[in-house]
Amino acid sequence: PDYFGWYYSQWDKYCEAATHLILQAVNRNQAILELNAQGIRKTPESLLAQNRYIYPWLPFWQIVKNYYPETKIVIGYDAHDPKELRLQNSQVQTAQAFADQLGLKIQSYLF
Repeated sequence: PDYFGWYYSQWDKYCEAATHLILQAVNRNQAILELNAQGIRKTPESLLAQNRYIYPWLPFWQIVKNYYPETKIVIGYDAHDPKELRLQNSQVQTAQAFADQLGLKIQSYLF
């Protein structure tokens, strides 16, 4: 859901408005939000130097925590190539640590 962060260099009022629209739709439709760990692996050094990932994008997830705590969240990883599966564990652990630091409740079971 915070994939748009890849194309924005700074958080602004438009990012915030889009985030609220996304989260309202997610919760209205009882959908599940994915905290995608793939963005951790794909983040260029220039963004890491700014202490951010392309996604998950911290301001997006802070809004989830502060305004939409009922949101159901899972950690996912877009492995489009089987070779990527061997790399995913450390990114998934990093994503879990990201969620833990924010106090996000990750779903262990979907149903």
